[in-house]
Amino acid sequence: MGEVTNVVKELLLCGYKPDHEPYLSMLLQTFRASKLLELKTKSRIFILQGRAMMGCLDETRTLKYGQEVEEYFTNYIVNESLGIIANAHVVFADKEYLRAESAPCFQLAKLFSVAVDFPKTGLPAQIPHELHVREYPDFMEKLDKAFSNRVIGKLYREIKKHTPHIKYLTRNVARRSYDSDLIVDGYEDYITEATEFKHEYDFKLGNLMDHYGIKSEADIISGCILKMARNFTKSSDADAIRMAVRSLRKEAMSWFSEVGMDENGIGQDDLDAKASAWYHLTYHPDYWGCYNKGYHRDRPHLISFPWCVYDRLVCIKQRRNLKRKMVLK
Repeated sequence: MGEVTNVVKELLLCGYKPDHEPYLSMLLQTFRASKLLELKTKSRIFILQGRAMMGCLDETRTLKYGQEVEEYFTNYIVNESLGIIANAHVVFADKEYLRAESAPCFQLAKLFSVAVDFPKTGLPAQIPHELHVREYPDFMEKLDKAFSNRVIGKLYREIKKHTPHIKYLTRNVARRSYDSDLIVDGYEDYITEATEFKHEYDFKLGNLMDHYGIKSEADIISGCILKMARNFTKSSDADAIRMAVRSLRKEAMSWFSEVGMDENGIGQDDLDAKASAWYHLTYHPDYWGCYNKGYHRDRPHLISFPWCVYDRLVCIKQRRNLKRKMVLK
């Protein structure tokens, strides 16, 4: 995601407006939608002095190799109750007057400590009957829902009102957003080559999207995946998707770096003109939708291809901006 945020930063710095440049707009909308989804489903709010805890290896070598492995796993499956206790704590913290400092929450916190140590001690946490949950607040999205008047409940319902909608590039948008600043002399010489690369790039990126059931180009490029096929999960497959996209981006950069030779074997590529050709055949309305022939009808026109070499395009834009400033002076 680091490289994608660099692209966003550079595009903003060289003067593009979020509501005018389609690629920039698409990424920013996806970042926003992802953060809203995390707020809605996980109450993911930045905490200044928060901390994350994680387990570690048996560094003291207390256990012997293979020690009671079968019994351990059987007991763990039967008695593991961390999730139940954690959910109960959320419920009581929401409905009790003293919230997390209420008696049920203190009791559940102690039980949680016992449950955390269960893999080491073998002592399961016994949840008393009065701490079993019968009704959940609406923000937990369970079947038995109760209306929550606490901050998280209000935040949850407010976010539901503002369901984000990602806008895709249409022919009309392409016509309005096409930036002639990025067109330099000689770009026509690279159109044929660039068209082949664009077809190859879209084919590979489209296959990745189809394989994982991802409908939005911005999702797969940014790594902020909002929706995917049921047989995949963000937690287990996000890294594989990011690596595949990074690999494709590197491959596209290698295509760009290939230097054409003249009849004397001398390199003669104009990299600005080549980058300009990549941009032109992606954004110009005459090319809109022509790379989707033979694919699913709902596949959007993909526009990330030229931004694999965003540094070159940004340099072109900055030079044009500088020339305009010089003329005004």
